[in-house]
Amino acid sequence: IYNGGFMLEINKIIFTYNGSITIILFNLNTINYNNINKQVDKDKLINYLKKICKIVHNWKNEYIDLKIIDGDDWTLDFYYEDGKITNHKGHGTYPNNFEQLKNLFVNINSEVL
Repeated sequence: IYNGGFMLEINKIIFTYNGSITIILFNLNTINYNNINKQVDKDKLINYLKKICKIVHNWKNEYIDLKIIDGDDWTLDFYYEDGKITNHKGHGTYPNNFEQLKNLFVNINSEVL
């Protein structure tokens, strides 16, 4: 997500967790939370992007615990202007700072509600 200290051009972020879906559309300055759209100040979205990137900058792509059958599933996908997509996903296990990301998305979703 960081390239020489600068964020690559991200068009969209999609975060899914426990059936909830949050989509941040940077080119439209919009947050979509569970199919409800709200336009948000571009500077606020950029601030959220910086926080997300800081949290996930050293995450692996997968966090899967095959021993856990009924664990939570989650995904975090980044869509770039050049068509590139990067993602992180998990089932039943998480990166150490996953709670920070969840809490940040609670704040992001509150922009919509």
